[in-house]
Amino acid sequence: MKAEHPSALRLLQYQSGELEGAARAAIEAHLARCPACAARLETGRASAAAFLRARPPSAFLAALEARRVQAEAVTEAVTEAGPRALEAPTPPRRRRARLTMGLLALAALILLAWPPRPPPPAPTTRIKAAVDLSFHVKRGAQIHLGRDGEALSEGDQIQLRVSTPRPAHLVVISLDGAGAVTPFYDDDGHGLALGAGVAQLLEGSVVLDEALGAERILGCFSSAPLETAQVIQAAQAALAAVGRDPRRVERLDLPCDQASFLIDKVQR
Repeated sequence: MKAEHPSALRLLQYQSGELEGAARAAIEAHLARCPACAARLETGRASAAAFLRARPPSAFLAALEARRVQAEAVTEAVTEAGPRALEAPTPPRRRRARLTMGLLALAALILLAWPPRPPPPAPTTRIKAAVDLSFHVKRGAQIHLGRDGEALSEGDQIQLRVSTPRPAHLVVISLDGAGAVTPFYDDDGHGLALGAGVAQLLEGSVVLDEALGAERILGCFSSAPLETAQVIQAAQAALAAVGRDPRRVERLDLPCDQASFLIDKVQR
């Protein structure tokens, strides 16, 4: 009986880290004994990495994100206008989802007809709307999208990707269980200038060292440049406050939007 080879979709799910448990173990067992499928996987990984480098999906997704942010601003404006702005009887429970979609459609029509009110000046350097920090992992010839809390080892390389709804200045640091704070990305001591975009790959990669244990990679996004030394000082204070456990550091005491993920560095 011939061995059943995984489909292209199944290999893509494995490559992107979607498979877990028995499903992932079955694919790995097959790859260990099937050079043809292992070659298919490596070809797919190389193609995906080359595509991401050549065509980062920032422009299209950034436009969608900007549209979403504008729609939220209009919805907030309608809410602030008071209960008479949208007079309607309270619907029964089964129709709440339909009413919600109707309100969103109304907000979209208002957005198309009139430009939203400009927001008031921000009192701090924080950026309104979501920012994100994620990563790819390169281990030998293999590349995959990293997961929060993933176990990695010395010599693994990570390449960061960031999302921001508007231009920002970025400082990325790492915090480990030994109390060390290390800058990963900055620009000669202050924030690295970024344009608005989604899933923007940062140049270069970081090779993990031999230090074991949990490590948090954290990015500070601000509308005005932050000094790297200021970010490091805030990170050291945050680590000291939680007994040097980077898993318990939720955010730094800084006027910026923040995003982070954890990795667990183990012996290979």
